[in-house]
Amino acid sequence: MDEDDELGALSESVREIIADFVSRFESWIHQDREASKLFDDENSLLHHSQLMKRHLAKISQLPPEEEARALSENVGRSHILHDVRISWYILAYNKIFESYHQIQNKYLQDMPNIDEFRRIWLKDVGQTLDTYHQLLTERHFNENWALKKSIFELDLQAKTDPLTGVLNRRGFRNELDGKQESGAFILLDLDNFKIVNDVQGHVEGDKILEQLSTMVQSQLRRGDMFGRIGGDEFAIWLPLTGSEDLSVISETLRRILVTIPFREWKIGISAGVSLKPSDASSFDDLYAKADEALYRAKSVADFTLCFYNQLGSETLNR
Repeated sequence: MDEDDELGALSESVREIIADFVSRFESWIHQDREASKLFDDENSLLHHSQLMKRHLAKISQLPPEEEARALSENVGRSHILHDVRISWYILAYNKIFESYHQIQNKYLQDMPNIDEFRRIWLKDVGQTLDTYHQLLTERHFNENWALKKSIFELDLQAKTDPLTGVLNRRGFRNELDGKQESGAFILLDLDNFKIVNDVQGHVEGDKILEQLSTMVQSQLRRGDMFGRIGGDEFAIWLPLTGSEDLSVISETLRRILVTIPFREWKIGISAGVSLKPSDASSFDDLYAKADEALYRAKSVADFTLCFYNQLGSETLNR
């Protein structure tokens, strides 16, 4: 396609303004390291120059408003996709007026009115920048959303047990330490679980841990919390209103565990309970006291529950 076809039915002065502008812009691209990176070789620069000529020629002929806006939007869309700097628009705007004044000396009678010329290019640049800004905002929103999503997913991974999908020790601690309510911290430990791993293998043991987690979660109330603290040790948080006595905690735990086939799996379970805030307030302190109660429970028998603040024990066996 020759230059006459590129610039279309324009006056000689406008044709020369556009040609001079493209030449100036190409020269600047060669001198600017960042700008030259956008073009792999001379062919890509030639292609860019041809596109620029076509755009300037169409805008110079004052196309209908909708068509002019569409042309400008296409430029903005192309530039944002190719990481064109927004400051280059100002440079381009200045250079087209350098070309205007350069050609003005040659065509004293055939020049477009300077105010009209400025109006055309200001409008084109403005519409192009509007599109650029809109797409840039969308890109930043998408990137920001993707970043937040990645952070959320990483945070979720960091506080979730990969085998069972429930909270891990870190996640349980963070959640519990953020609560102001009173409640019962129940530490559960599977009895004879090591035998399952030794005799049936760790794959079978993992299946049991997964099934147990699913079954416990299905029995929890809204606001209750469940997590795998480590190995075959789990924790439950039961918020309390203050009117419940300790027997309510025992009965709730029995209800939660009643659906779990411990005997089929040939394992048992023991539990230790500490209360917030009467026994402790932080996860670490509640855990330490529940662990002490759990130690007492395991020394009695399988399916035994002990409270930190009580000397006796209760059976959980059905």
